[in-house]
Amino acid sequence: MWLPISSLPSLRANDPYLGSLLDRWQDCCVDVTARLADGVTRSEASAELQVLSQRFRASVGQDPRNVLIGGTQFLSGRRAKAQALAIIGVLFTGITLLLLIACANVGNLLLARAAARMAEIGVRLSIGASRTRILRQLLTEGLVLASVAAAAGLALATWLPPFVLNRVANQPAPFDIAPDALVIGYAVALAVVTCVACALAPALHVTRVDVASALKDGKPALRSRFPLRTVLLATQVAVTVVLLTSAGLLLRGVAQARELDLGFNVEGIGVAKIELPAFAYDNTRAAALLNDLRTAVRNAGLQSFAFVSHEPLADLHLQTGVRLAGQSEDLTRIVDFINVTPGYFSVLGLPILAGRDFQENEDGRPVAIVNETLAQQYWPGQNPVGRTFVSGRESLEIVGLVRDAYMSGLNGINPLFFRPMGARVLSELFPPLLFRATQPAAWTSVAALISSVEPRARVDVTPLRDRVESWLAELNFAPMATSILGVLGLTLATIGMFGVFAYVVRQRTKEIGIRMALGAPPVAIISLVLSGNSRALTVGLAAGVAGALAASQVLRGSLYGLSPLDPIAYGGVIVLLGASALAASYLPARRATCVDPVRALRHE
Repeated sequence: MWLPISSLPSLRANDPYLGSLLDRWQDCCVDVTARLADGVTRSEASAELQVLSQRFRASVGQDPRNVLIGGTQFLSGRRAKAQALAIIGVLFTGITLLLLIACANVGNLLLARAAARMAEIGVRLSIGASRTRILRQLLTEGLVLASVAAAAGLALATWLPPFVLNRVANQPAPFDIAPDALVIGYAVALAVVTCVACALAPALHVTRVDVASALKDGKPALRSRFPLRTVLLATQVAVTVVLLTSAGLLLRGVAQARELDLGFNVEGIGVAKIELPAFAYDNTRAAALLNDLRTAVRNAGLQSFAFVSHEPLADLHLQTGVRLAGQSEDLTRIVDFINVTPGYFSVLGLPILAGRDFQENEDGRPVAIVNETLAQQYWPGQNPVGRTFVSGRESLEIVGLVRDAYMSGLNGINPLFFRPMGARVLSELFPPLLFRATQPAAWTSVAALISSVEPRARVDVTPLRDRVESWLAELNFAPMATSILGVLGLTLATIGMFGVFAYVVRQRTKEIGIRMALGAPPVAIISLVLSGNSRALTVGLAAGVAGALAASQVLRGSLYGLSPLDPIAYGGVIVLLGASALAASYLPARRATCVDPVRALRHE
């Protein structure tokens, strides 16, 4: 239902706050929806509206304000767009690193395949084929592989996202997620880039072959030694280490958040949300109901209770400007505040470090209790009790100092002060009841007690622990996504290492046979297979650790107090990578120790 805004005073005649909305336009926020005229840009409309706004505000004695113009598209708000871009950025970076691992893996395979075609390449060069012609042929073969992969990826991208949203998330996408011309063009460009990344370096490498040596025995005799296989293998290892370490740090960060000292107790605390019947209460009657409920709950035998403007870790946050007396308004800082009734700190077990708690006769008085962070900002190293600060247009006296606690979220502790609730009660946002009770029956009795005072009220009682678990559940996405990418990267890197070790065994079969014929033990043969690529693994591990250290600084805000140099995360990745390297080298090394010296000497 849509109504003209001029009908608001009549619709909510008993609500002095909403009823005076049109008279208090300069203190509130009104969104204006408009359609731009043909040929007019947003910047032009913004400039004109800015001039009109300044003239109008000057005519009523108000300071000028900026006019912001936004669109109506999905995620048009700055905060929503920033959050979405952060998630997409993490995923895009991880998938790009995964693509790099795949490119290095395929590059190693193409290098081995090209090395096996040395005789063919030597023949082509000897009968007059230019190096450019050979390069073009090898790049064409690589482009075919990349094009097939891009087509399969597009088909999967068309089918998979709607399936996941409809079957798993059980909701349709809020926008069209089918690949369009831009996505198809991006996929084609990506296929070309991956072709160059996978096929160009091996093609350049093998076309430097010495023709005479290639025609003689078909071995990869190159004019200059270039450790391309080492570089590709080291790249796979390095990127895998970055992905796995990032996943390990995020997982450890979530575990750290679960063990985080919130600064207050959550066990045995209930939150009773109270929704009043529409249009039955104005703010004055809501304040009277609050007093009636406080009297009724006080006789309910609870350990402790308090009404609060919003419970800890709620989605709602109240903020206001704060400055010291005598400071100019330019030095105003935005801080959080919470309106509470006496007993709030007792319910949460939040210790008062200095001063005292609010008293029953202080409702509406200009007093406040501040947390340690706010006190440190304005009075570092001093006792703030007895001092004053300005909030809005009111001077508040500090009567207490409480311990810091995670009230607004798990990402950090914000400067915060508490005020006595008094009569500051909105009927459409009635304050919830926070109470402590160890007996399960008390939770049911609280809801019944509130209903007995106001039968038309809707009461929902939930444990405060559920709010904490809801915050923790939101933290699982980034570790889960990064872990999936890390496991995929480790799988690709293991396959790549297996291919390299198998190629080394095949390439050095005759040498292995000679060594075994001369009495080399199996341990020496295994060492021969592994030593050729140990440098690549070492260099890749060192580069990966360096990259992980840089990535950890970016992820610092999601570690919740965990050190970016967490030894468990780094040590676990090193052990995991070492186990993968052993698993990848097991079959090739075993095959090398089973080589028959006689057959090996006849090889090729």
